[in-house]
Amino acid sequence: MFLLCIAYDMRNSYSSHSPPVQSVAGANRPLAKQPSFTPNDGARARTSSRPLHRYHTQDIRGDQHETRGAGSMRSPSSNPNFSYHRDQPSPMLGESDEFNEDNEYSDDDYGDDYPPGDFDMWDLPPWLSELDDSTPARTEAQALKEYEDLRRAEEIKMMEEKVKQTKEEVMKKAAEAERMAEEVRIREEETRKKEMEMKQKEEELQRREKELEQRELEERKRREQEAKQKEEERKREEEERRRKEREAKEKENERKLDEELKRRAEAAETSRLQEKARMEGFRKEQDEVRRRTEDRKRQDSMGSSSSARYSQTSASSRTSSTPTPTPTPSTKPGAWKSANPSQSGATPSSGTSTTPTDHETQSAKERAWARRQAEFAKEQQEKFLRDQERQQRLHATQESKTMSKEEVEKLFAEHERQWNKVATMDMISWNIIPWPTFKYPNGPEDLTRPAISAYVLSPLYPTDRSKTEKDRVKEQIRRWHPDRFDTRMLPKMYFHDCKTRLTRTFIPTPAL
Repeated sequence: MFLLCIAYDMRNSYSSHSPPVQSVAGANRPLAKQPSFTPNDGARARTSSRPLHRYHTQDIRGDQHETRGAGSMRSPSSNPNFSYHRDQPSPMLGESDEFNEDNEYSDDDYGDDYPPGDFDMWDLPPWLSELDDSTPARTEAQALKEYEDLRRAEEIKMMEEKVKQTKEEVMKKAAEAERMAEEVRIREEETRKKEMEMKQKEEELQRREKELEQRELEERKRREQEAKQKEEERKREEEERRRKEREAKEKENERKLDEELKRRAEAAETSRLQEKARMEGFRKEQDEVRRRTEDRKRQDSMGSSSSARYSQTSASSRTSSTPTPTPTPSTKPGAWKSANPSQSGATPSSGTSTTPTDHETQSAKERAWARRQAEFAKEQQEKFLRDQERQQRLHATQESKTMSKEEVEKLFAEHERQWNKVATMDMISWNIIPWPTFKYPNGPEDLTRPAISAYVLSPLYPTDRSKTEKDRVKEQIRRWHPDRFDTRMLPKMYFHDCKTRLTRTFIPTPAL
């Protein structure tokens, strides 16, 4: 549109002011400087009385023109740019018909149409000479003006065509720009579609990843649940196996207990029979002592001589007739030997002074014999207890050595959990109580001093570092004190355990 406005302004300027005409060949110098004119000027020139002939050599005053150069009036051979044929295409405008249609001037203003041909020797077109013959008033300057007007018209036409071409180019460029904008829009649309597709794919991928993570989480939970169930089943089976083992052990312990009871009953019966035999022998001896005392009294009444003989005779007869009682395995043989010489040595004593002395001596001997028997039994019992304690201590030490540090720490932790559990239970059994031994006790006989000492005095015992061994012993005493244990633990125990476990403590030990 801007170029069209420029062309319109140029056309108006040509029609009003008539700028200097440039040569068709492109020369930069002007052809002629003429004032502006209109087609009416040519009409006025026709009525002029001044003659004009093509052979007239009079100079044209006022309107000079060049006889040399691009604008001279030479022949077409010397100036090919000055040819003009109405029926041939113009070098600037093209076909003449197109020019006649667009030109604002008609053939009436310039004469009739002439066929194409060469100019004459004066470099004038044929139609101009004929025009001079018909209209002698027209001058050569007017013809030149008409020629210049035509050339200006051609230039204007050329400019219009250029403007038209420029417009077409602008339109083409605009169309190209629209096409490119459309392509850009299409590309942007495709890019948006691709972005949307990529976004949808990413969302789908994220959704699938979330679903996969959810499935993996569910699968992990399911596997953990299955593992937990299997672990619980394994624990139940292990607990059932342990329960069966405990029952089997309890049955075995009951069987052993029955056997032990029978053995102890038999031992007690044997000991009772032996004690009975010993007591019978002792009674027989006492009867013999009383009989001897009576005999001595009778001898004292009859006289010392006769009594001495009588006592010797009776003593010898009693020695030969009455057998000496055999001591029991638990008695010392020296006791019977020490008693016999005293009896035999008492007979030579005479008179009244020997009778009370013999009685007192016999009583002292009996007391000494009973004391020696008690001391011997006590020594044997203490020896037996020392041997048992030594064996138990050795056994407990071996058991503590066989257990590793981790096992001992685990055992202490398990006992602490059992104590916390026992405090909240309504019924307990022997197997639930955390006994203070490294090895699980089958009965009271396993709760020995060495085993308990090895447990309480262990360096791995879980207690405060500031507490000493004495403090640990006090703590265990408070925990296992009868006033506390009998009132808090025993009422919760099963009757079966009370019968099979705790009654062993009250079985009487046979006398040795």
